[in-house]
Amino acid sequence: MTNSIAIDTNFLIDIVIDRDTSRKSIAKLNQALHEFETIFVPFHTIVEFIYVLENIRQFEGLEKLSKAEIIEKVFAIYSTPHFEVENIVVLLSALDLYKTHKIGDAIIAATIVENDIRVILSNDKHFAKINRLKVY
Repeated sequence: MTNSIAIDTNFLIDIVIDRDTSRKSIAKLNQALHEFETIFVPFHTIVEFIYVLENIRQFEGLEKLSKAEIIEKVFAIYSTPHFEVENIVVLLSALDLYKTHKIGDAIIAATIVENDIRVILSNDKHFAKINRLKVY
């Protein structure tokens, strides 16, 4: 990617959650947007972002967020101009599954389905609830 900069999980958290470092991060982001064409958001950064938001009460002492609120924050990142999220097709599919599954399982299922695999070798029966997937 030409003229791009990547973004880290804690930086994203600073942007969406009001913390002591938020103003500094937002100013830094605005500066980067003038200097770089694209803000690259690695897939793993989004996964960590979701995990931190799921556990925000434990980490930050804030009110627990619902899955719908977390999904809304991920969509806000995805729809931010100049932000390019890695593996967006898998992420969108995983977010749909995340409504009824844990994020890790949603990502596993979305990834294998996106790779045209329809059977998973697992002892976890909850994968059988995903209609595009069969448990071996």
